[in-house]
Amino acid sequence: MHIRNRLAALVVLALMSLEACATYVPPAPVPRESFSRDLNASYDRTWSAITYVAGASFFKIKAFEKASGLMTLDFELRDVLPYVDCGSAQNSTTHQTTPALLALGFIMVSLQGTANITIRSEGRRTAIQFNSQYTLDGFRRGPYGELIKAAEWRFTSGSPDAQNVLGTLVTCRSSYKIEGDFLSEVSARL
Repeated sequence: MHIRNRLAALVVLALMSLEACATYVPPAPVPRESFSRDLNASYDRTWSAITYVAGASFFKIKAFEKASGLMTLDFELRDVLPYVDCGSAQNSTTHQTTPALLALGFIMVSLQGTANITIRSEGRRTAIQFNSQYTLDGFRRGPYGELIKAAEWRFTSGSPDAQNVLGTLVTCRSSYKIEGDFLSEVSARL
């Protein structure tokens, strides 16, 4: 048990020394086009493509109503780095850049959310928009080995969230991979 406490103390000291020589770089803003598209397809063809893509991916279809053009999906991911952008930490000595979520030393990170997909007919074209609400959690080990939530961000497709973690204001937002991949997959089916 004493070895584990000493090891934990060394890890904390290493993280503190890394913090001292790293600079946090927040994520860059992303244009709105990242989560909406105008498609050269009918409403019915677009709706069919959306339902196919939603059912064939990691989403859980929560609700859908073709007449209103709304589909609601839930998702939960453990491999979050491709799907969120929380900026980076740049080491001032080596100039090496590390994703901020890794530099913060979380032992586990989870991402869950709800996506609302809306479509509307615009004559021969169809507009589709993918809006998500995300909850990103970062966990550390507690004194007895249990998982303790150390940080939580709540953001949407269009708005980031910032939380103070270890004395640094860390901003997280969607990387627009979920939105972009979904919209690209729908487009490919038309």
